[in-house]
Formats: sequence, C-alpha cells, structure tokens
Amino acid sequence: IDTVGGYGRYSVDALWRLDALDKLGGTLFLGSVEDALGLPIRRFIAPQIPNTDRSDNMAAIKSIFSLTNAFSGVRGRWKTNLNPFEFLGFARAIRFARADAVQTIDVGQTTAVVDEELPDGTVQKSLDRDRLDAILGRAYEDIAIRTEGLSVAVFNTTETPTLGQRIARLLSRIGVLVVAVGNEIATVDRCELRGKKEALGSATAKRIVYYFGCDSKVGESERADLILFLG
Repeated sequence: IDTVGGYGRYSVDALWRLDALDKLGGTLFLGSVEDALGLPIRRFIAPQIPNTDRSDNMAAIKSIFSLTNAFSGVRGRWKTNLNPFEFLGFARAIRFARADAVQTIDVGQTTAVVDEELPDGTVQKSLDRDRLDAILGRAYEDIAIRTEGLSVAVFNTTETPTLGQRIARLLSRIGVLVVAVGNEIATVDRCELRGKKEALGSATAKRIVYYFGCDSKVGESERADLILFLG
C-alpha cells in the first residue's frame, strides 16, 4: 500500500517494522492503513490468529478480547495501541454483544487486491483503492450522520498535498456529506471545526472531533454547515 509521510510503497507488515525502527509509535502504520481502507481508525489490534476457519466471527473476536488476555495483549504480545483499560472495556462489551454484531471483511479475498508487475518482472499484491471503495460502499456509514445530512467543507491549510482529498474520502465513508474540498492560505495549529453552535452540537460534528482530535470554534459560513480546516 501507499504510505503517508512520503515513505513510498510498502507491505503492511514491512510498514509496521519501519514504524518501530523509526520509533513513530504506530502512527505510520495506522495512518497508512487508515488511508488505504478509507476509514477513520482510532485503535487497532493485530493478534497472531491461525489461518483457520473464521466463519464464526463473534467466537474469533471473543477469543481475542477475553478477560484473561486483558493485560497480556497490551504488553508487547500483540501489535496494538490499546491501553489495558481500553482492552478491558472491549472485553466486557464483547461478552454481551449479539452474534451478528461483528462483520469480517477479508480484503485479500476481494477483487480489490490485484497483481502488480514490478520493473524487475516480479509480481506483488497491491490494493486498488477505487475497487475497495466500490466493494465497501456504505457498509461503514453512521446512520446518525447520514440522517442529519449536514454539509461539510474540507480545507487543507498544510503543505501536504492531497490531504484534503484523503480526509474527505474518510468522511464520506462514514456518511458525511462533503460538498467542497480545497486549500486555504490561513494556517491553523491543528484540526479545527467551525460552524454554528447548533451544528457543532450535532452527531456529525462530534464524530469529526472524535476521529481527528479537532478543536471546535463557533462561526458562520455560507460554504457549508461545518467547515473543517486541516492544520
């Protein structure tokens, strides 16, 4: 997959090793996987699961988030950015979850993974993001966000190219109505979400603030209900 930060193209496993080598705390790995899937991701866990039948999704999840694993899973045994308290919270929640509460999508078994021929004639597996977007469709839409239908404009104030398009893709995947993507000269120190007080209290605004760690600022704009400035 393509990596964020201008590192080039790496396998997901190699990305993790590069992240550890450069002491980036999982940010390179997480950001690149997030960008590849087009999904805003806050937490990840990558346990070593045998390549067996995973038709029982809930059983597989419960085997990971068991109470007995609540501390061993975050002490270097698995690749994760969950702390012990977050892991324990998931373990408790999973105990009472419905059997249909978990959906597994094996990207490797879809047409989104294609063969890419390298200059030396060898072939490697590569992720086609356009195909993946078509496959996932609205599977990860937040119903509350889609119901509100608030318009959001995304503006990149950094020197990182395509950042606005990348974030707009993530927002669209969860059901946000993105009506504009562009660049702004004004610089903000970090992500900033602006809008009327009512709009900032919406589920849409709360999700954006949660996913991207934005500051909220009351203001008015004719361009959209909410304006997201990327700093």
